[in-house]
Amino acid sequence: MKTQGGVKAVELRELWRRYRGSGDGRAREALVLAYAPLVKYVAGRIGMGLPAHVEEADLISYGLSGLIAAVERFDPSLQIKFETYAIPRIRSSSRIAPRMREIGRASCRERV
Repeated sequence: MKTQGGVKAVELRELWRRYRGSGDGRAREALVLAYAPLVKYVAGRIGMGLPAHVEEADLISYGLSGLIAAVERFDPSLQIKFETYAIPRIRSSSRIAPRMREIGRASCRERV
């Protein structure tokens, strides 16, 4: 039986049912933990094309916010895999957040 982050597919379906049915916070947390390896995968792929000063840990941190947002917005009734839905959101969060941080730094610099 397939697993995602050590959680069996049957258990994932039950977690999705509980989270969508009643907003169970523990089910949400378990879903985020089950799919957390996706974030590391996406961060590793993005990190290969970025300058050395960009830390993979930062990409993972930003990607986790994308994963959490994907868990909160995903609709299992769409009959698509969660991974298909989540990976673009994780990738987007991992790419945009560092840019926003750089923009903030640039706006704080003194103009010469």
